[in-house]
Amino acid sequence: MKKIRVCSFCGNMRIHGISILEQWMCAECEEKLLHMDLEDPSYEENKEKIKDIWKTHYVLTKKP
Repeated sequence: MKKIRVCSFCGNMRIHGISILEQWMCAECEEKLLHMDLEDPSYEENKEKIKDIWKTHYVLTKKP
C-alpha cells in the first residue's frame, strides 16, 4: 500500500515524489523544479525552501 504524503513545497497530498532529507516533494513539484528557468519568479522561493530543508536537517541531526 502506497503512502499519501503532504508535499513540503506545494502542500498538496500526493503518492508519488521524492524524499529530501526526510521532507517530501511531490512528483509535480520535482518536475517543475527540474525544468524551471532561472528567471522564473518562483525559482528563488523554491531555492529558499531547499535551503530551509538543509538547515532544519542540520539542526535536528547536529550532535551536542
